[in-house]
Amino acid sequence: MAALPISTKAPDETTDEATDETAAATEAPTVPRLPAGWRPLGELTADERAPIFLAAQNGDTEALRQVLWSLALEPERGAKLLDVPTQIRRNLIEAHTDLRNGLMRKLTETQCEMVRADLLASCTGTPLERLLVDRIVTCWLAVYLADGSAAVGGQYASDTPHG
Repeated sequence: MAALPISTKAPDETTDEATDETAAATEAPTVPRLPAGWRPLGELTADERAPIFLAAQNGDTEALRQVLWSLALEPERGAKLLDVPTQIRRNLIEAHTDLRNGLMRKLTETQCEMVRADLLASCTGTPLERLLVDRIVTCWLAVYLADGSAAVGGQYASDTPHG
């Protein structure tokens, strides 16, 4: 059985196909809008966003749609959320520092940003160079944290006064 094309025209409409093609070529692109009742994630508080992200992570298709729509509407926020190297570095820092030591976590994140900025300043900024810089910073951080943890016997390096 052959699939029938889907049309938005009523069965009794007759139009010139050339006119339809010209109209389609000159139409402005549609701007994505959130479905009724949804707000961009940037307008929600962290407490309101958390269950949406959790639901999306657990496979809830409606929550995933809301996240994707919001990312399309807020490209800057999407770029931050989709910054995988930074997310990996944050996960490494959280895994190797005491959760109560927010200062140490923030200082380590800032140090990573400084190392990254220094490395990027010395290159031309091609996509390959940016990927390599992110990988170098992530590997540098992993070694830095492992060394710090080993130096204090496998405990959190941030527990010590010199960590």
